[in-house]
Amino acid sequence: MSSLSPRRIYDEYLKKNLDRITATDLLTKIIENSPHYYVRKSGLEYFTVISVRNRRNYSFLENLLVSDNSDIVRGLAAKAIILRYPNKAYELIKWVLKNEKSNFCLLTIINSLKNSTAFKLKSLQKLAKFVIHEDKIYFPQTDGKSLNLNQKNIVDLNQIIGLKNLKKLISLSLQDNKIIKICGLEKLTNLEVLSLFNNSILRIGGLKELNLLRELFLQRNNICEISDLNKLPNLQKLYLSSNKIKRITGLEHNLNLKILSLYKNEIHQINGLDNLTKLEELYLSENKIVEIEGLDMLKELKRLDLSNNDIREIKGLEELTNLTYLNLYSNKIKKIKGLTELKNLQFLNLGSNEISRIEGLEELNNLEYLYLKNNPIEKISNLNTLKRLKVLNLNNTDISENYKSLKSLYQLKTVQELSFGNTPIAYSNLYKKQIQNLSGNMFHILDHIKTITRYREPISKVISKIEIKEKSLDFTTMAKDSDFNLHSIKYLSDTIIKVLRSDGKKEFFNVSKDGVIKRL
Repeated sequence: MSSLSPRRIYDEYLKKNLDRITATDLLTKIIENSPHYYVRKSGLEYFTVISVRNRRNYSFLENLLVSDNSDIVRGLAAKAIILRYPNKAYELIKWVLKNEKSNFCLLTIINSLKNSTAFKLKSLQKLAKFVIHEDKIYFPQTDGKSLNLNQKNIVDLNQIIGLKNLKKLISLSLQDNKIIKICGLEKLTNLEVLSLFNNSILRIGGLKELNLLRELFLQRNNICEISDLNKLPNLQKLYLSSNKIKRITGLEHNLNLKILSLYKNEIHQINGLDNLTKLEELYLSENKIVEIEGLDMLKELKRLDLSNNDIREIKGLEELTNLTYLNLYSNKIKKIKGLTELKNLQFLNLGSNEISRIEGLEELNNLEYLYLKNNPIEKISNLNTLKRLKVLNLNNTDISENYKSLKSLYQLKTVQELSFGNTPIAYSNLYKKQIQNLSGNMFHILDHIKTITRYREPISKVISKIEIKEKSLDFTTMAKDSDFNLHSIKYLSDTIIKVLRSDGKKEFFNVSKDGVIKRL
């Protein structure tokens, strides 16, 4: 009999070949000794059906619920106790709800309590730290401090059963839902991080009780006005990008704000920021800003993004002496000026403007990244003071092959990335003699093949005059009919070459110090 399966024991019991006590004892031994959880699970299910309600069997189930290693077994033991011993189960289930860590076990208990007819026992549902939406149960993580309800088709926060009970919640994520109104969060007074990214919210509200909130994510909604944030004194990060905001208002009391993101809105004027003296990062790209203003009080600002606006003049930045990052890409700026006080600036993007001359950068001793692509610049000048420059991007400019135009590059010994894509520079001027001070750096050869063709100089001849050691050359954007072959790269000692084959695939070659070419 000891080798019988749980199902066989149950069948023999139904046939009256086994009495109830014997069948129960056999199932008990299987549950206690089987190494297979599915066998134990089956045994426990049949045990629940046939066992006699007595102290011995209750104690057996209680021991399983409190100490068994399998959360499946613990969950089924709880289910059996709630079903078979509703009058004795209250204190035990109460203890388990407060101490159990397994979501499976808790879910089993909650579903069992929902089906229970014992009113007192049923009331224990309030103790469990969970929420229910559309008949699905969700549990907080990290000891009840974080709850993720992303992509749950939520429209109304009040429909989330149990949310108000999660008073220890610190982080709540409700991204990618259909929420129209912020409500039902008043009891979550310990909340520090709230994400409502990508919903349908029309107005900011329902947050005044959350005075511990530090981070608020409201990107990609339908918000037209910044409001109802005056009761959030601890707010440090506010993300409102991709909304319909026209004016910067309502931030006068958020004195601890460090990051403010308002990109991709409908803002015409920079104002309303005077009180944000601790602000370190401000993102205002993709708006309708015409003039740089209203930033004088932001002494701690380190990052400023004003790209993709309608700004015509660089001004109003004199007080931002801690600025390290400035992005003015894609505006209508004609002249580089107004930057002399930005001594700590490390990153400057002035690409896609109307700049014709490189100037006004002489005082930027810490500048490391300079992007000037897509401007009508005709010559390289006034860069010799940039002793820390690592990246210089001059793609799609009008820089010619004039030797004098390239002369200032020779002193830029720190440059690691130099890009001339789609410029009229001919390789005929990039002889080894002229670029020897750039050796040991990475020289980007992009799509210059049109220029090479124009000067009727084959690529093999040009390469033979260039030596750039220990770095790489990229020929993948060259025309397929260009004059390029493996013989032409033998001059590039200790270099990695990337080439675009005629079939569209990329291929890598290595040229050793002795000129041997190997495919990588």
